[in-house]
Amino acid sequence: MKTTQQHLDKFNANLIEVKNKLGLTGWKIPPARIRSISPAIAHVAMLNGDQLAKVSLGRHGSEDELSDEGLMDSATHEMLHLMLNDFAKVVTAKVLAQNTVILAGGDDPDDPVVFLAARSAMAVAECQVDAEEHRIINRLMSWKK
Repeated sequence: MKTTQQHLDKFNANLIEVKNKLGLTGWKIPPARIRSISPAIAHVAMLNGDQLAKVSLGRHGSEDELSDEGLMDSATHEMLHLMLNDFAKVVTAKVLAQNTVILAGGDDPDDPVVFLAARSAMAVAECQVDAEEHRIINRLMSWKK
């Protein structure tokens, strides 16, 4: 089913409602736009220094995802990402510290081997934290119902 302006308007109203209920008033969230995102129906990107979040709603969704309840669930899910953002940053740093490989030969960041190892450790940390963050969000979402 194609996402319409009516779906987007409802989703934006839901974002504002959930943002206020969760006390996320410090975050600036411009109105969401319809974009090609996959596989999720919605996505949030955060610029942490400015507490700015850009939310997108997918161009297509199932009938359930684009129902009033589905749009509210998606808005809630994305706002829970904002709520968990600071916690996720701290946990990512901790996981990164645990996963960082200390290579023989030094810790020169200009060394391509050291750079790639650090980048790989960061990717692993972000994936682990993202998976755990989604587990928490999904548990909260199921509790809400």
